[in-house]
Amino acid sequence: MQIQVREGTTIRRRPASAVAATKSQVRRECLRASNVNPITAVVELVTAQREVETMRHVLTMINSELDKTAAEELPRLSDPVS
Repeated sequence: MQIQVREGTTIRRRPASAVAATKSQVRRECLRASNVNPITAVVELVTAQREVETMRHVLTMINSELDKTAAEELPRLSDPVS
C-alpha cells in the first residue's frame, strides 16, 4: 500500500485508505544499537575517499600521457609518404 499520494510535483497527501498506526512505540537506545559503528563508518568513508582521489590522479596521468603520445604521433601520420 502506498503511504503517500502525489498531488502535483512536490505536494503529497495521505490516501483515504490509509490506516493510522495505533500501536506505535518509540524505543530507547535504538540509534545506539543500530548495527553501525560510527568510527568504522567514518574510517571506511575516508578510505574510500582516498581511493577515489588516487584513481583520479592515475586517470589524470594516463590522460596526459595519451595527450603527449597523440601530439607526437599525429604529425608523423599526417606527413606524406615519399
